[in-house]
Amino acid sequence: MREPGGHARSRLGLQHWPRSRATFVVILMGLMLCGVAASLWLSTQAIADSYRLERLREQNAQLAEHAEQLRREVGQLQSPSSLAERAKSLGMVPGGNPARLVVGEDGSITVVGEPVKATAPAPPPEKTEDDGDRGDGSAEEEAEEEADESADGNDGETDGDDR
Repeated sequence: MREPGGHARSRLGLQHWPRSRATFVVILMGLMLCGVAASLWLSTQAIADSYRLERLREQNAQLAEHAEQLRREVGQLQSPSSLAERAKSLGMVPGGNPARLVVGEDGSITVVGEPVKATAPAPPPEKTEDDGDRGDGSAEEEAEEEADESADGNDGETDGDDR
């Protein structure tokens, strides 16, 4: 009688495989060594990828900060006061109230307003060295006022009813 499944084993040639236990142990150790090496390689790659990811996150944060700084700078440069300063430095002057062209239904054009050439406003007066310390309520003016009042005998008091 035949062993169940014996026919298939003999056909595949596995009946006497492995020929010795030493061969079987060497094959298993080789497979285990390949598994350990693959595991070490994969863990090393995972660690390298995590370092790469951390560098990219830092770079992304720096770029986001730089982009925000550029947005603030653009906002500052687009502010009306900044635009006015740059326009003035380029020699531009405020346009004032310009004349307007109105096109009627029949196609006729009417000028509304009086066109006037834009002129630069007068520059503010420059301060001189003598004017630098003076202004409303300067120390010298206050001293003169006190001297005048004491000469009048009022000492800064007003005339009124003493009740």
